Order: sequence, then structure tokens, then C-alpha cells
Amino acid sequence: NTYLAMNVGGFSDMTSSAAANPSALRDLQMRIVVPDTTGPVLTTFITDMTGNNHSGTLFIRFDEPVDVATLDATAIQLQSSSSSGSAPEQSYTLTGGQSVSVNGLDVVLNMTRFDTNEVKKFEGLFTGLGDSYISFTNQLVLDMVGNPIQPRSTNNALNTVQFIDDAERPRVISFDLDMTTGQLTLHFLETVDITSVDPTGISIQKDVTVSSTTDIHQLTGGSVLPGSIDDVSVTIVLTRADMNEIKRKEIANNPGTTYIQLTDATITDQNLRSVFAIPSAQPMAVTRYTADTEPPVVERFDLTLQPNETLTLYFDETVRASTLDTSLIRVVTASGIGQSSYTLTTSSHTLSADGTELAVLLSVSDLNEIKRLDTLAVDAGSTKLAFDLGMVNDMVNNPIRALSPTTPLNVTTFTNDLTSPRLIAFDFNANFAATAEITLSFSETVNISSLVAQELTLHSAESTTSPRQSYTLQSFESSVDNSGVNDFIVRLHLSEFDTNAIKELDRLALDENSTFVSLFSRFIMDMNGNRVVTVDSSRALLVTSYS
Repeated sequence: NTYLAMNVGGFSDMTSSAAANPSALRDLQMRIVVPDTTGPVLTTFITDMTGNNHSGTLFIRFDEPVDVATLDATAIQLQSSSSSGSAPEQSYTLTGGQSVSVNGLDVVLNMTRFDTNEVKKFEGLFTGLGDSYISFTNQLVLDMVGNPIQPRSTNNALNTVQFIDDAERPRVISFDLDMTTGQLTLHFLETVDITSVDPTGISIQKDVTVSSTTDIHQLTGGSVLPGSIDDVSVTIVLTRADMNEIKRKEIANNPGTTYIQLTDATITDQNLRSVFAIPSAQPMAVTRYTADTEPPVVERFDLTLQPNETLTLYFDETVRASTLDTSLIRVVTASGIGQSSYTLTTSSHTLSADGTELAVLLSVSDLNEIKRLDTLAVDAGSTKLAFDLGMVNDMVNNPIRALSPTTPLNVTTFTNDLTSPRLIAFDFNANFAATAEITLSFSETVNISSLVAQELTLHSAESTTSPRQSYTLQSFESSVDNSGVNDFIVRLHLSEFDTNAIKELDRLALDENSTFVSLFSRFIMDMNGNRVVTVDSSRALLVTSYS
């Protein structure tokens, strides 16, 4: 298939007469053809890590034209040194790539974005002239007659003659948020440096435009997910404090309330080029949103029986205070046989705002019932917590799971009652059966077994500034009629002796204006052994009801 054609005048004979050679116009078939059997040689290449929108480019030159259609980029291995045995040596074999060049000496190979980003994960591969080498097999390309390229072994890799560094800044193309795990994932077009992450550059907001600080939250911290490497995606584990504040502000409680903005100091690429900022005026909407499906958990609780008696609950996440149902809370002793317990009523309530800590103000009635049970909440060992399903909900209405009395939660801090009970009021019934009765109302439950009647005195007037009659109970036959139940109300039946002695005094306990009482601290104690506050005889307490 090889012929030689010659025009007239192509050459002359010895007489220089071209016209005398009419046969010169004929096509002559070659008698002998020596075919090209030498494969092409890759002589030089230039590396550009900026081109093609974060996809690297190799500008390759051969010593003869090659058939671009036969180009197979997977035959190329990128190396950090000329020899695969050099240390430290890093290498990566391309998984693809294409060229739109025409057949010829020069071929432009566009690396895939995947390969480019995989190469950028290496800290010492194709970062400059000194660590940019290639080796390749004979499968890389064929010349125009099908001769395979002369391979370049890994021990004799070719160095790039020019290296154009990546000059493009990274850009966030999308983000995901998982409100169950508390993980925020940023996605980029190129590999980024995870050691450069500064979560405080990120703010999460509930709408495209925000008018109040309650609608936006700037992260205060966070960390890259353990085990992560430099990659095109980076996952940040949000701090518990940030998660709870986001929930408290009701930001990111559904996809429609999940946007981010970030500063250019948030992260850099492998060449320390900072990310393009996402401005507050143009926040980015979440792409993949995972809702919080986990119920809140009570991690610990404290109980104080001091003034402003409070049961404080500490949760692992923000809860909605308005959903608290105190009638589902139970204070219990140790589980098992003989367990005592008391279920609060709705008279106990919280004034706390939404948050991870709810302080339940115990009502007087609930307190007195707890104190009435002499084995319950007397120390840390007898103070445990149980509750029913739905005692409180988190901010997206996940109800708390029940905590059984068989596996109650131990109190963390128990503050015992060190406050002395006070006599609030008393009634006197002179017509009770055969003997008189005094009904005493205290500020808290008292221990009736500690009552000493002889510490109480009746007076006809408040003080000694005017003449008055007084009588201190004498008889040990005076008794308590509480059916053995500790309470904040104590009914004291006077003995016949004491009743008659009072009647013999002509100005004492005749009506509501002549009936006063005083008592000493030894009269009675509360359930924690605190003695009652003395009612001094100089300021005796007037009867509340007289009959």
C-alpha cells in the first residue's frame, strides 16, 4: 500500500533533460518497506493542579505523534520520587482521565476530580517540582502505527519540568446536619485540610434572613470526627453546649429552619488557601437533614430540703419546660422489699426556662408528705428518683422514657433539712368530749413521737405588760391523737387534770381573746431532729379558732 508519485522535474538525468523522462509521471509501487517498530517516548510533561475546575492537568509531549484514542490514563502512576524504593515514597495510580487533544506530539490529559482530590490527600505527593514524578506501563498510548509507548519503570520515574500549583480556593458546595448524632458535614469540590478546621467560623440560623440573636447561633467549639482524613468532606462533631443552645433557640428543628453561614477562616485546602465565605445575607440551606429522634435522659438529680426546697433535674439535652408533668415524678427509697415512695402532685412546679436543667419547686403539701415518710429522703442513701413515660419532652417533642422504681436513679447532691419547724397557728376546743383539745399547725411535718407536752404553756394575754394568768401542762396523761401518723398538724388531747386546772383559772382560755400559747424548743422536733422554734412567753401566739 506504498507508492511513489513524481511530477515532471522531480529530478533530471545526466543530460538534465526532465522532458526526456516521461516515466517520471507514473506511480511506482515500493519494492521494499521497512515498517516503524519503535514505540514512542514520553519526553517531558508539565503539571497544572489548578486547571479544569479543581481537576489536575498533565501536558505531555512525545517524540512522535501518538493516537489519542488509545490513551489509557490508568497506566500512569504518580510518584513522589524518581525511584519507588526511595524513602519516604508516596504514589498513586490514576483511575481515569481523558483528553480532547488531536493526534500529535502534544497531549493534554485531564485528570479526574476524584484522582486529583485523592492525590491532594497525600502531604508529599505532587505538591511541587521536588515530588512530582510519573511512571507508566506500555499500555499508556500507541503511536500512529500501533506501537506501544516505551514504558517508564517505577525505579526510573520522570520528573515534571514545570509545576503549576493549585491557586483555587475551596468552596462549600453543600452541607448535611444530623441532629441525633450532632454531626455537621461540609462538602467541597476539592480535598481540604482537616487540621485547619475552626468550627467557631460557622453559624447556624433558622431562616434566610434573621433579625434577632435568638434566630442564629455561632458555634463555640467542636471537633473533627475521630478517624477522619483530609478529604472532600469533613464532619464536625458539635459540642453538647452548642447542640443544646441550638435546640433551645429552636434552630434546625426541621430542614426548613436549617441554614449555615461561615467565615473564610473556617477551613483551608491543602495549600492553605482559605475557603470562600458563605455570607449571612446568602446563607446555605441544608441538603441532607436527619431529625433528632432520641428521647431526653435524666443524667442526675439533686434534692435540697433547705428553704426553697427544690428537686433539680439535669438532662442530656434541652427540654421544653412547659411539658413537665410533676405528677409523673416519684421519689423512692432503695428498690426492693420495703421500698417507700411518694409521687409528686402538680402543686409542685417549675419556673425554669427551656434548657438542660429544670428546678422543681416542691409544694408545702408534697414536702410534708415526703417528710411524713420517716424512711424516705432522710439522707442520700434513701433518696432516689423514678418517673413515668412522658414526664417531659425535648424540644421536638420526643417524650422521655420511663425510669422504673426497680432501677431508680441515685441522688447526686442531697441537702438535708436543717431548718427548725415553726408553730404557725393553733386552735383551742374547750368542749371536746370531757377534756380540752389543742390543735397545733406547724410549718412542716413533725415527729409526734418527739412531743413533750410539758413544754407548752397557755396564757390569758400576749405578754406580761398586763396582768395575765398562765398554765403549763403538767400531766403526762395528755396525749396526741394523730393515729400514730406524723403530720404538720398535731391534735393534743389534754388530760382531765390539765383541763380542770385550766378551768380553775378565771381569766384563762375563756374565749378567743384570752387564749394564747407559748412553747419551748424541746416541745417537738421535725423529721430530721430539728427542734421547733421557741414561741417566747413575752410574745405568746393568739389562738386562731376557739370553740
